Amino acid sequence: MKIVKYFIGLCLTVLFICNGSINVRASEPVTDINDFKWYEYSDGTVTITDYIGTDETIVIPSEIEGKKVTSIDFHNLWNSHFVDVTLPNTIQAIGDRAFVNCESLKNINLPNGITDIGKYAFNGCIALKNINLPNSLKNISQYAFGRCSSLTSITIPDSVTSIGNGVFVGCSSLTSITIPNSVTSIGDGAFNTTLDDTGFTIHANPNSYARTYAEQNGIKFKCLDTHSWDEGSVISNATATNDGTKIYTCTACKIKKTEKIPKLGLPKKGKLIAETKSKSAYKVTKSSSKNGTVELTKVDKSKSSITVPSTITVDGIDYKVTSVSKNASKNNKKLKKITIGKNVKTIGANAFYGCKNLKTIVVQSTQIKTIGKNTFKGIYSKAKIKVPKNRFKSYKKLFNKKGLKKTIKIIK
Repeated sequence: MKIVKYFIGLCLTVLFICNGSINVRASEPVTDINDFKWYEYSDGTVTITDYIGTDETIVIPSEIEGKKVTSIDFHNLWNSHFVDVTLPNTIQAIGDRAFVNCESLKNINLPNGITDIGKYAFNGCIALKNINLPNSLKNISQYAFGRCSSLTSITIPDSVTSIGNGVFVGCSSLTSITIPNSVTSIGDGAFNTTLDDTGFTIHANPNSYARTYAEQNGIKFKCLDTHSWDEGSVISNATATNDGTKIYTCTACKIKKTEKIPKLGLPKKGKLIAETKSKSAYKVTKSSSKNGTVELTKVDKSKSSITVPSTITVDGIDYKVTSVSKNASKNNKKLKKITIGKNVKTIGANAFYGCKNLKTIVVQSTQIKTIGKNTFKGIYSKAKIKVPKNRFKSYKKLFNKKGLKKTIKIIK
């Protein structure tokens, strides 16, 4: 009797399975539901394994018989006819070869929540032009988008740390890829045949691994959010009245930027100015962009020959040197010759006092009105002072009153 009952029970079980009345768990295929084939795992979740309908647009359900759909694991869709695929937010993974060689597939959404894209998942999807990778994505397995020849650009999210071997191999239309700092490894041949396209560019930050990879593989590189600027080169100096220009070059992508150097403004009256070329010092006596004047206050005492220039340039503005201050070269034992420029009008007291080796004084100015007390006292006893011919008489009278010995000659 027990044997008969066992046999009847076995027959009923077989009958139920044939009629699709129960689901077989742990990766056993079940009957079609709404044109989908699926597996139910032991944890109660479902993976879609096949689509046998004829629609060009398909929508993957989020649940089947109350069980959450968490992955796509198609294996038999090669050259499938569908064009658009909508995935539910419950999807966590796109399995290996899920859409491999789906040559008509143009559009598919990858909702946030997907963490893994399996090997060869979209390989050979030649009509796929754009795909947005979600911020939840962690892993893109090898050759996942290989031979997607219509893909033009792609952005890798910050959640991804590595790009597998050959992920974009054969993507002949791919011109740009944006790679975040989070990516620390890129597999062999990741962009293999795209390198024949001279327009292909990696977009990333200058301190990223992606930049190193681009440089090592001869790939064009452009900075993404930041740049690594060099110290810059001054193209034009700022002056008192005009802005200057400085150009910086990014050491990573070679892009350039221009920076304005603010104009310096006019120096105030009384400001001391060190003239580096002659190692002399001046003081501003009139601040102006056109008619400014300065006074020579100190000379370089290491030189034996000095010229008081007619003008000096301060921050791009020419200033007339109209006076020599008192004590400017007092007790300068090395000084042998001095030339006084054509704009000098005043020479202060003791300016050349005690310059015992000063033998030659050449006066170019015809404007001198004032010479201070003891200006030339103590210079070389047989010194010669050469003055302009048209000022000979007046200058002879003016100079002789300022401490000159009778042995010193004033000549034309």
